[in-house]
Amino acid sequence: MVNSSQRLELGTWLDTWLESYKRHQVQPTTYENYKHSVRRLKKHLGKAYLMDTTTEMVQGMINEMNNEGLTRSIKLAHCTLNAALKQAVRNGMIPSNPAEFAVLPRQQRKEAAYLSEEDQRLFIKALEGKRLAPLFMFQLATGLRPGEVKGLKWEDVDFDNATLTVSRGARREEGEMTLGPTKTKREREIELLDEALVVLEQQKAQQEEDKAYFKEGYMDNGLIFANRAGGLLDDSNTRKVLKAVRKEMLGLKAEELELPIEEVWIPPFTPHSLRHTFATRALEKDIPLKVVADWLGHSTIRITGDTYSHATSPKRRSSMNRLQGILSPEAECGQKRGQTAVGE
Repeated sequence: MVNSSQRLELGTWLDTWLESYKRHQVQPTTYENYKHSVRRLKKHLGKAYLMDTTTEMVQGMINEMNNEGLTRSIKLAHCTLNAALKQAVRNGMIPSNPAEFAVLPRQQRKEAAYLSEEDQRLFIKALEGKRLAPLFMFQLATGLRPGEVKGLKWEDVDFDNATLTVSRGARREEGEMTLGPTKTKREREIELLDEALVVLEQQKAQQEEDKAYFKEGYMDNGLIFANRAGGLLDDSNTRKVLKAVRKEMLGLKAEELELPIEEVWIPPFTPHSLRHTFATRALEKDIPLKVVADWLGHSTIRITGDTYSHATSPKRRSSMNRLQGILSPEAECGQKRGQTAVGE
């Protein structure tokens, strides 16, 4: 008698695993990532029988993806397949996990994309007069994630104490923007610059104009950075605006340098780049790593240090120079020669 799992295709099991074991256990955005990864896995291995899947087959898929230049997708694809096959082992459907011993290609750590000080100046200049300028300026002044800044409500702001409570974020779920917990599912409070408070006042004035224009049609959900009708801002819209802003920045740079626009360059950036820019400026000004990590909502300072090594590395030489002379005979080790510590 043939065991049913012997005739079960891997693609069918991946669909079952996704719906039964992941759909209601993870955040919607994580589920969508898994779903996209499952589609890719089915393209490569979907027709293979679950029982017949081997490490060699998994390795072949990884090598093929690597040759296609899909280096950023390999890790997620392997993680998804490994989790699904591990569950199949637990369920007694297969004796071992063939994905466990596959070897991933070595990946270079990608530095966070951020605006240089000069590009930041051009960015702010190009934003003048744009309706979404307060949104981007506020993110640049706080380092909030794009979803977090879109999920902010006026009730989150303490104007008297110049602080902000970050407790939710906006995300796309099944084609629509919705509100949910932050990425780390933890609430945090951050201090606000005077400049950030000015931006909020500007946004409040803009919102009052929108309310007056739409009247009863305005959906007042208490959002700080809403669309014209009061609803959640769409991710595709903000990216489109930033693309137009970069184009304007190129024009400004060409004009200042008196060069054809084809001869100037500004690296592409996304809404997340503004968060990286805030963190970079903070670390460049010697703000402690732990403080920046708390502002950004990182669970550990290691994440902050690894992500923003480009900002901390230049400080290493100047920091070391401050220790010059520690081996000289005259160096003081906490007390002058011949002086005894209190209490000895």
